[in-house]
Amino acid sequence: MSLFYRFPAVIANAWNSLTSPARPPEVQKSRPSYTDVCVVRAMLNSLRLPTELVLEILKYAQYEPKVECRSSVRTTAAYSEMGRGHVHGKACLAFDNLDKSMLQILDIKAGKAKIKELDFTFRSMDQGWTTENTHGTFNTSSWLEVSIIRPNDATSGFNAHNPILYQAHLKSPEDLEQSLEQHGASFVRRPVSATWGPQDGEAPVAWHLQANRVAMPQEYRVVWTANGHEGDDGAGHGADFIRSLRAGDVVVVWARARYPQWRCTVWHMKVTCRFDFDE
Repeated sequence: MSLFYRFPAVIANAWNSLTSPARPPEVQKSRPSYTDVCVVRAMLNSLRLPTELVLEILKYAQYEPKVECRSSVRTTAAYSEMGRGHVHGKACLAFDNLDKSMLQILDIKAGKAKIKELDFTFRSMDQGWTTENTHGTFNTSSWLEVSIIRPNDATSGFNAHNPILYQAHLKSPEDLEQSLEQHGASFVRRPVSATWGPQDGEAPVAWHLQANRVAMPQEYRVVWTANGHEGDDGAGHGADFIRSLRAGDVVVVWARARYPQWRCTVWHMKVTCRFDFDE
């Protein structure tokens, strides 16, 4: 990008570092619960429908235990040119997988539920301009990614509200990883095959979620399951992400920007977690 734009970008980046929230976004949860699903299943079984058909009906209707985690707090991550190096990113949303409060919402006992699908919907964009011939493409250094952070043991107390996740400046995945170790937690590693673009050369601690279309704000939807994914050409496939999740993990969505003048702004984020349960 042209050096002509550098000074305004520096001022804007400094302003965003001051105005972006350094607190966990509010997380909201919704139903149906495990009990609700069991009641509807019993009603359908009373019609003498085969169990296989009942399960297909519920699947088609997406009537299943779910939790919705939302944030309407605008978050911006930007490259800093004030001696800090590139910013690793800022947390857009974090939630605890199958913690005590989530189990209460689902109305299900520990060990009986597991996430089968993650449905991400959000609005995001980069800095809104480029001097390169990439306008409207996904050839970008502005993106979103998702990490799994695992407490080392039940006594560490690490959860989605830990202040380390909402620090103003995180220089690199490696720096954050060292800080996590001091707080009794560590990243789950992604497969090498899941590396995308600017992530190459970084520690494999986050799965690519979505590249921002260059200079175009947009609403995005990305769905990850154990065996597949949905999304546009800039979406990540989430290889092994669902299979890697365990109860007690912290899931974090990051806004990322790398290289001079790039930024990533997320206006809102919702993650719908849909669950399977053992009989």
